[in-house]
Amino acid sequence: MVKGTVTMFWFLIIFTGLFAYFSKRTAQGMKLVIRSIGGLDALDEAVGRCTEMGRPVHYTFGVGDMDANVLASFDVLSYVSGQCARMGTDIIVTNALGEVQMMTEEIVRAAYLNAGKADAYKPDNVRFISNVQTAYMSAILGIFERERPGARSSPSP
Repeated sequence: MVKGTVTMFWFLIIFTGLFAYFSKRTAQGMKLVIRSIGGLDALDEAVGRCTEMGRPVHYTFGVGDMDANVLASFDVLSYVSGQCARMGTDIIVTNALGEVQMMTEEIVRAAYLNAGKADAYKPDNVRFISNVQTAYMSAILGIFERERPGARSSPSP
C-alpha cells in the first residue's frame, strides 16, 4: 500500500459527502450567504467617482514578469473595463508586458462590446510602454499629468 493513500481516500469520501449534502440542501431552497469583497466595492466607487468628475480611470499591470498576478489581473481588468463601459467613462490601460498586450486590448474591447458601446472603445487608450522601469514610470507620470485620471488601479500588493 502506498503511503498516504488511506488519508487521501478518507478525504475524498468526506469531501464527496459534504458536496452531496450541500448540493441537496441548496436544491431544497437553502440560501447560501456569500459576503461581498470590499475591494470590488471600492472599484465600483472609484469608477463612479471618475464618472462624476468626468475623468478617465487608469489601470496598469506594473513592471515585472509574467506571473500569476498578471493572469489574475485580467479578470479585474475585465470587470473595471465593463464598469467603465457601462458608465461611459474612459479607461486608460498601460502595459509593459509585450506578451499580454494583445490580450489586454481584446479584454477592453470586449468589455465595451458587451456593454453595447463598441463605438466608445478607443484603441489608443490601451498603451504599450517600455518595460525599462525608469521609462515606464516617466510615461505613467506623464499620463497622470496630461490625462488627470480620477482613479488609478494596479494589481500590485
